[in-house]
Amino acid sequence: MLGVVLIKTAQGRDSHQMTKTIARDAARIPGVTDSYSVLGRYDNVVFLEGKDPAELRRIGAQIGALPGVKTCETLFEAD
Repeated sequence: MLGVVLIKTAQGRDSHQMTKTIARDAARIPGVTDSYSVLGRYDNVVFLEGKDPAELRRIGAQIGALPGVKTCETLFEAD
């Protein structure tokens, strides 16, 4: 099952560096397949793969706990 996490970061002087750090740290979490710093409504986007919605929620919660993450939303593929 595939998922996507959309992240908004805490804004500050080093916000660009923070988004790069979040992308790097998220990429180290098992189940994350890709992680990017982006421009637009969200600051980072992270792609996930897991066996079921519960696993994707667990991975999303780990991402949401990373330093600098203000809010995140986990989206699941519609089967």
